[in-house]
Amino acid sequence: MLANRQFVGAHWFQYLDQPVTGRWLDGENGHLGLVGITDVPWHDFVLSVARTNRDVLGQLRREAASVSMSGKSTD
Repeated sequence: MLANRQFVGAHWFQYLDQPVTGRWLDGENGHLGLVGITDVPWHDFVLSVARTNRDVLGQLRREAASVSMSGKSTD
């Protein structure tokens, strides 16, 4: 993902799924969170998010180390 210049970032914006009865104004209810409405994590999803975050952090560290060793400015 970091190598693809069409991406500007990645994040997950919701901790908890929407209620089964739907959200207040429009009734939308979806699986959007890291945990379900019963506060039980979506195990495989949480593992995937954690792995992706570690991979991105590792890549950023490697790039920072590379720039630091080369003496190039990041400006």
